[in-house]
Amino acid sequence: MDEKNRRDIFTPAMAFLLAGLLAAYITAYFQLGQLGTVTAPGRPPAAVRTYRGKWQAELFTPAAIVESWILGHPMHLGHR
Repeated sequence: MDEKNRRDIFTPAMAFLLAGLLAAYITAYFQLGQLGTVTAPGRPPAAVRTYRGKWQAELFTPAAIVESWILGHPMHLGHR
């Protein structure tokens, strides 16, 4: 296999791998977190996703920021 054919295969393979990783990250964000609301005195209810571990809440912080931008209100993350 010459160099050009190797490059022709490498680029789509890397794009496919990155798209798969992104899809797995987004799926895990929604499937692993439990959606709920939290109320505090004097404040409106806030949306929160709760995860089993602190590391999961930290891992999915970027996804929560994007979800907040899309929904137009803050999405908070927590852990048990």
